[in-house]
Amino acid sequence: MDVKFDHSVKIANNKILVIDNLQTLTASYNWTHSAEFKNAENLVFIKSQEVAKKYTEYFEERWKISKTFATTHCVFLFNRHIWVRRLQIKGFKA
Repeated sequence: MDVKFDHSVKIANNKILVIDNLQTLTASYNWTHSAEFKNAENLVFIKSQEVAKKYTEYFEERWKISKTFATTHCVFLFNRHIWVRRLQIKGFKA
């Protein structure tokens, strides 16, 4: 899996999942226990090729300026954004 680190911004708070160039999830939601049970979070599901395309274009722009992240080490990062490209989950249905 390719992983990159976006050094160009101080804080990035993007949570984006584009599925099959048709469905987009975007959120403040962090997919953590606290987000699920303690925080006031949002998670929006949008079924639109146009929206999926815009988010994909945004992702590609961020990807181009980001630097490769060494995945051989376990590192905890705060207030930084790590981009993961094209994660495929077999059998996932939205």
